[in-house]
Amino acid sequence: MMLAPQISNYFINGEGLLCHLSKRPSRSPRSNTTRKQSHGYSKKKRHISSYSAHVNGRVEKPNQSLANILASISQNTNDWDDQLPHTMLALNSAIHEATYTSPLFLEHGRDIRLSYTYEKNSDTPQNKYEYVEKLLPSLEHTFNKVLNNLKDQEASHVELSTRATKQHHYDYKIGSLCFIKTPNIKSNLSPKLRPKFEGPYRVIERFF
Repeated sequence: MMLAPQISNYFINGEGLLCHLSKRPSRSPRSNTTRKQSHGYSKKKRHISSYSAHVNGRVEKPNQSLANILASISQNTNDWDDQLPHTMLALNSAIHEATYTSPLFLEHGRDIRLSYTYEKNSDTPQNKYEYVEKLLPSLEHTFNKVLNNLKDQEASHVELSTRATKQHHYDYKIGSLCFIKTPNIKSNLSPKLRPKFEGPYRVIERFF
């Protein structure tokens, strides 16, 4: 199947002209039809790298947080799926260090309601219209506050990145606690959740 005629017949006719045509690397040479299509529409063609999940920061950062929590609360790492709902509840209700707001509050405009903290509040909206009237100003105020907090965090990260951090010197003092990396782990544990360090151990002597 020729790619260029399909784009012309089905996509361009229905959605309009392309601004960019992104193409993953391929060993096959470019067809004459594709060259004519690109030249005829005077559009820029660019090549992009193949998608890889482990370089997607928006996905991997939450996954890393999930794995760290599951590894700390699950005694048997093979039952991590049973602990997943509680872990998601903890993450969604926790105050984020960058936004100073919980993810659930940003999405719903209110704090999480748990069974043991439920109280009949006189400020509860009486109908959906009153709910919307109270929700929109609250969300607008929250979004503005979060935006300012993110800008402050960005400036702080830029300042830290400009410092000389290539040389790491760890000063382990006598009596301090440390963890020891253990590459040889028991094989009956889940690879992603099994502990990578042992300890803590107390430093009793230094050789340098």
